[in-house]
This record gives sequence, structure tokens and C-alpha cells, in this order.
Amino acid sequence: MTICIQLLQQQVPVENPAYEDILYAIGTLAGCTCSFRVSLNVVLDAYFTVYVGTLMPFVYAALEAQDQPQLLSAALGLLSDVIRAVGEQIAPHCDQIVRYLFADVESHAVSRNVKPAILSVFGEIALAIGASFETYLPVVMQLLQQAATLGSGSRDTAGFEMLDYVDSLNEGILEAYSGIILGMKSAGKGTNQPTHQPGFLEPSADDSRGTTSLHAKSIWLPCGIA
Repeated sequence: MTICIQLLQQQVPVENPAYEDILYAIGTLAGCTCSFRVSLNVVLDAYFTVYVGTLMPFVYAALEAQDQPQLLSAALGLLSDVIRAVGEQIAPHCDQIVRYLFADVESHAVSRNVKPAILSVFGEIALAIGASFETYLPVVMQLLQQAATLGSGSRDTAGFEMLDYVDSLNEGILEAYSGIILGMKSAGKGTNQPTHQPGFLEPSADDSRGTTSLHAKSIWLPCGIA
């Protein structure tokens, strides 16, 4: 981990393919932290949390690379891994993270294929910080509602590429929404938006041509709401 941080600190340009490789390497380390947290929870949490403050500026730099979808995807994957690894310790960084996520999801420069992964990260944040996510709940829910309208059009007139994008978008919405539900419920709170729940489900649950993963998430979500 120290070596990866040192490589980033050597001012490796964001455009350099090595930057993306380093992010993937750090993500792998964060994933290992998540895998072993059951038996070594305190030790690994303390180990990885030490690096978060140093690491985040480099993640932000990658999130700003809106015209580089591969690098942006690597940054989003790493961000999810880091959030899962440190849990509620990510809270001090959430204001900045949410600003970057919104900037990316609203930007026309960002590939639409990357945007579903951006939505999923909101679910990871909610799971990690629980009740503290209430600060972001109104704007994130509004964003998810807007995204759901994009994925609810007729599939009969759409090409295969658009169909894949719609399924991916709906999966991102469902992952975000389920993370929010679980995070808020674990903190003893609700989403305070019950009238909007069917809107997230209908575009995907009623579609027989959606992916198996999408159908599974659509079936699970009402159970999480209950």
C-alpha cells in the first residue's frame, strides 16, 4: 500500500496508464481488507484508514478525468472498495465525494456507460455511514428518480446497445436504492420517500428481457422496503 501511494505521489500524470493500474492495485488491497474484516476487523480497519486521507486526492483527480472512461471506472471501483473497507470512517470525505459524483453524473463529457457505476456508489456510501446519509438523501433520491425516467422508455424501438445501457442503468439505480434502504434501516430510519418506490421498480421488474441480475435485484427490493 505504501509503495502504491508513493508511486502516486511521484506525480504520475492522470493520463498515464500507470495511474489506472495503481488505482486497481489499491482497490485489490482494499478488497482484501473487506474479505478479512470478520476475523481481523480492528487491525485491518486501522491499517487501511491511515491511508485514506492521503489517497483521496488521487481518487478525486481520477474522478475529474471525465473524458477517460477507463480511468473513471477504475476510480469508481476503487472508491467503492475504499468505502467498504473503512465503513463509517469515510464520513469526513463524503461531502467532497458526493460533489465529484454529481459533477460526473451530470456531465455530458462522461460516457453514459460509466454513469450506472456512479449511481451504485451512492448506495455504498449509504451503507457505510447510515443515518449520516440523510444529509444527501433529498438530492440523491431526486437524481435516482430522474435516472429512472431515462430507463423506463419503450424497449421495442431501442437497439441492442441502448437495451444494454438501459439494463445497466436500472441495475445502478436498484443498487443505489437498495443500499440507501439498508443503510437507513440499519440506523433506524426510513427513506421518507415511499411514494417514489414503485417508479424505480416498474421499468425493470415488468420487463421480461432484462438481465437475470436486474430481475433478482427488482424482486429483492420490495422485501427490503417491507
